Order: sequence, then C-alpha cells, then structure tokens
Amino acid sequence: MGGSVLGDNAGSVLGDNQHFGGHKGGALALACELLAAAMVGAPVQDGPANSTAIVNSMFSVLVDPETLGTADDYARQLDAVTRWVLSENETGGGVKLPGDPERTARADRRANGIEIDAVTIAQITEVATKLGLEGPLF
Repeated sequence: MGGSVLGDNAGSVLGDNQHFGGHKGGALALACELLAAAMVGAPVQDGPANSTAIVNSMFSVLVDPETLGTADDYARQLDAVTRWVLSENETGGGVKLPGDPERTARADRRANGIEIDAVTIAQITEVATKLGLEGPLF
C-alpha cells in the first residue's frame, strides 16, 4: 500500500499521502485549538502531555452563499465536487460523506429492526418488572 517516498506512486490509492505531509495533522490540530479556544477566550489544551483532561470550545464561521450572491454557482460546484469525490467508489473505493454511515444504519434498522443483546433485554425486563409493567416488552 502506498508508493515510495522517491516518487513511485504505482501502489498508491487516493488519499494515501502518508509519505508526505505527516505533520499536517498536528498543524490542523493547532489551528483548530487556536481558532476554537484562544480566539474566543476559552481555555486551551495547555496541561501536561499525559493529562486526560478534555477541553472543548467552539469558534464558528458561518458563510451564506445567498448573501454573497454565489448560491447558484456554489450549489453547482458542491454537486460537482461531491460527484468527483464519490467517483472513487466506482473503482472500489470506500469514500463516505459525513452522515453516510448514519443514513445507512438508519435504513438498516428501519428494514431489520434494532438488535438488542440478551443482557440488555434482561436488564430492561428487570426494571419493567420492578415498575409493575406487564405484558410483552419485545
């Protein structure tokens, strides 16, 4: 998997860029930290490296293509880029867009129901019995 650092990309797959730009994940994390926390005066991740603390802040930039006068062009470009990204699936890729796994799971659950393991069923039944609920629960 993946071509060599020397430029042999024959074995590479779309998105397999491990041989360059490995630092970019750290830079993206730093940019997110600075925008989502420091920019809005919220706490930042600055504790010890082995800390398990989670600091969660948010900074949003909202852009309305309608206000910019680019809504129609944006819609066309969005559709073109989405089709281009998903075209990888035609050659066996596994590209998913945000929300795709959830939509797939929802469709499966609607068609086949939601599987509940025996332990959970026993726990629900026990609580229902304690509450005096009768009749079939499942």
